[in-house]
Amino acid sequence: MIVPSYGDETAARLACEALKTVYPDRDVIPLPSLAILTGGGSFHCISQQEPA
Repeated sequence: MIVPSYGDETAARLACEALKTVYPDRDVIPLPSLAILTGGGSFHCISQQEPA
């Protein structure tokens, strides 16, 4: 599971620890997303289809 992080190491660690308790069988991987946010979205937004 990929989790966006926003430059706060402590917040990212706490969020990942919380998700690991809910999803113990999954790897929880924090990835920096500040650069993506400057384009107006995050992982979900950039993975959506563009209209033709």
